[in-house]
Amino acid sequence: MKTYNLTFDKDSFFQDIYSIVTQVSIDTPIFAQVFTSSLRNIEDTKQVISILQLLFPKILILGCSSESEFVNSTISVNQIVISISYFEKTRLELVSLNYEEFGNYEEFGKVFVNKFSKDPQVLLVFLAGTHVNGDDFISGIESFLPNTTLAGGIASGEYNYVFDKDRHYRNGVVGIALYNDSLVVQNLHKNGWIPIGKEMTITKVEKNRVYTIDHIQAVDVYKHSLGTPLSSLHIQIWKEFPLIKHDKSAMRTVFGVNDDGSINFNGNFTQGERVFFGHGSKEFFLGDSLLIPEHFHKYNLEAIFIYSCIARKKLMPDGIYREIEPYSKLSTTAGFFTHGEFFTQEGQHRFLNQSMSVLALSENTQVRSTPIHPLSTINDLEYYYSQKATTNLIKHSTEELDKLNKTLERQVKEKLLEIRKKDILLLQQSKRISLGEMIGNIAHQWRQPLNAIGALNMQLETLLGIKDSITYEEYETIGEKINEQLEFLSTTIDDFRLFVKDDNHREEFDLLQSVQTVVSLIDVHFKQENIKIYIDGFPHLLYGPKSELKHALLNILNNAKDAIKEHRSSREEEHTIWISMEETSNELHLSIKDTGGGISEDIISKIFDPYFTTKFKNQGSGIGLFMSYEIISKHFYGDIAVQSYESVDKNQRQIKGTIFTLILSNPSKE
Repeated sequence: MKTYNLTFDKDSFFQDIYSIVTQVSIDTPIFAQVFTSSLRNIEDTKQVISILQLLFPKILILGCSSESEFVNSTISVNQIVISISYFEKTRLELVSLNYEEFGNYEEFGKVFVNKFSKDPQVLLVFLAGTHVNGDDFISGIESFLPNTTLAGGIASGEYNYVFDKDRHYRNGVVGIALYNDSLVVQNLHKNGWIPIGKEMTITKVEKNRVYTIDHIQAVDVYKHSLGTPLSSLHIQIWKEFPLIKHDKSAMRTVFGVNDDGSINFNGNFTQGERVFFGHGSKEFFLGDSLLIPEHFHKYNLEAIFIYSCIARKKLMPDGIYREIEPYSKLSTTAGFFTHGEFFTQEGQHRFLNQSMSVLALSENTQVRSTPIHPLSTINDLEYYYSQKATTNLIKHSTEELDKLNKTLERQVKEKLLEIRKKDILLLQQSKRISLGEMIGNIAHQWRQPLNAIGALNMQLETLLGIKDSITYEEYETIGEKINEQLEFLSTTIDDFRLFVKDDNHREEFDLLQSVQTVVSLIDVHFKQENIKIYIDGFPHLLYGPKSELKHALLNILNNAKDAIKEHRSSREEEHTIWISMEETSNELHLSIKDTGGGISEDIISKIFDPYFTTKFKNQGSGIGLFMSYEIISKHFYGDIAVQSYESVDKNQRQIKGTIFTLILSNPSKE
């Protein structure tokens, strides 16, 4: 194998090429890679192709446009670079394909690789397209070439096209396969980018179009993180800060911004994928590139091809040659600056951004007795290790911060879980207490109708004792009264069943009806304590867990009853509880006003604390008001206000009490 690299010059090109002709027979396998950033690119490349075909009738040509290209470590712009390789033992095969005939790049890739006669050892690919998706193209070819080393990249430059000896493609692919079981193939890719800042999550995405990151519009994440407004100038800056995938396997560069705030990248993401911003600089790139891996030194390499992302050149325009220079000391070197690179690592084909991929070839399989190390000067070594230390410092600092954030997140989650468990236990305890009180209320509710049924039964027995039988008319009045009492008992037990139903089901319900249900269950008991309850309300629909609201209301009413019993001088003293409703534009207020003596200023701020109570231990748990507050704040997005009051009734008696106001700030389903 032999490779010659030339820069096109109209005056000398024919003569330069002709000097190679004498070394190549008519049947020698030969191909040329052509990279062009010339402003006259199409006409000039046609001339180059014509000369190559004239001098090498069987030559295979694949080429592409580029931002710039290089020969050895010399970077050129507005030039055409031609890299001609001929072989002794390697068979070559070229395939080109136009994208317009296909529905997507994945299908396009499958058809492309199927055109080769068998799986090659090496496949060089140049791809072009206005909206080209490198990941989709890789998806199309990855299962067909398990033993092939893939190399090449996406065309760059103003016109963005690829070509073979017959045709230019604005949306297409050209590829050349190398078949030789003994061909020495070495490859590597250099990155140099390091993750910086916090870890983020892709939360909404369609392939390469990212809508939200951490549930925030993608464009706002970039604007906030980089501190730059949205403009064509700043989008160019954004391209210098790619997103690095969590596993560091690949980076994706900003390709364009859409009107809806989404961002197109030149590769795909998946929903839930974790990413970092990438940070790169001349120091990091060179620090990572100066030392070439050991396996590159063991063979007499006969050609090295480099495909490097244009972003690297933009970040170090004056030093990019130093990244390429070490390889030019190993062998003749050529390549171009891409919009993304193709690479194979451990049998897996990948699409890379912002990296430099290197492919080295040789038909000479002899191993060097003494490997050559291009990095030889003390200055180079000092520079390499200094930049490696800087890179590691930033990398490990970012990793430590990320680890700390994850530790804090885990601790917060564990604490929240612990709090939720306690809340559940408190709620269950509060419900058991409420259930016991409710059973007491039911007992009071049932005592009167049961006594009435007993009296009516005695009336029937008396009638039957007087005579052997009674008429229907005599029974009808008594039977109707018994049925009324039984219906009351049935209604009461139904209300009780619905009240204690353990379910947080959110539904639309009428607040007034729920208040009336709770009051109907406790009214008899409260009347026996000489406490009257008045309701002044109106139908109003709420959305939320109905049973939880009833639970909260019952806790407050029972608290009012206990306060009245403690405050009154005798059981014969009449007391009152008023329940009223008031609607504002944004809120619904449900107030419970009692005559229980009020709450002193020194404890009113503590009454919603768990386990706080002024009662004896056998009289109260101190969780009823706490659970009422939890229910209203968490399930109905509201608050509970409490205040003491003093007033004078119509008989000029001093009245003291408490007003609890349930503030429902999100009372409807909408």
